[in-house]
Amino acid sequence: SELGETPSNVAIAWLLHRPTKIIPITGPRTVEHLTSVLPSLKITLSEETLKQIDKIFPGPAAEAPNAYWQIPGISYKQQGSTK
Repeated sequence: SELGETPSNVAIAWLLHRPTKIIPITGPRTVEHLTSVLPSLKITLSEETLKQIDKIFPGPAAEAPNAYWQIPGISYKQQGSTK
């Protein structure tokens, strides 16, 4: 909210600012969904903002798909595992 953008748009902008090339797939189901994420392409995140986001979510510690269930508060079952 400090940036005046939705959390989802900031998350997409954060992905686009990562040093590795990542192409976020948003999966819009309607034109409204698509137009709501387009502002994320114009969001510029300062180095300080990127550092703050990295403190909140430094990224996975292991390779996907197992990486995400290792995040505190997220269970393996929540990630759609059938195990």
